[in-house]
Amino acid sequence: MEIVNLIISLLSGLAGGNLTGSAFKEKALSTLWNSVIGLLGGAGGGYLTTLLDLFHKAGANIDPNVAANTPVTGSEFDIGSILANVVGGGAGGAILTAIVTWLKNTLKV
Repeated sequence: MEIVNLIISLLSGLAGGNLTGSAFKEKALSTLWNSVIGLLGGAGGGYLTTLLDLFHKAGANIDPNVAANTPVTGSEFDIGSILANVVGGGAGGAILTAIVTWLKNTLKV
């Protein structure tokens, strides 16, 4: 994973974690913990999006010897790669924050 894609995933996870925390107002963690968990979820979500190859970059290859449906590796700087990292990072941060918040409230820690 390229550093730019990692930064995009981390920032998206940060936003996703804090948005999820604001949705759970009374049961949420603190802003600091929503941010930390969002960052971790963003990194994981961005990595999984790249690993699972959820967004293809069809027909964008310049070299005709390379297949047109070559998967996005995360090293390209294009709008598809950026959107994949924003969606994956934001969703990862939101989901992980929701899970940790639910566990905290279920276990009453």
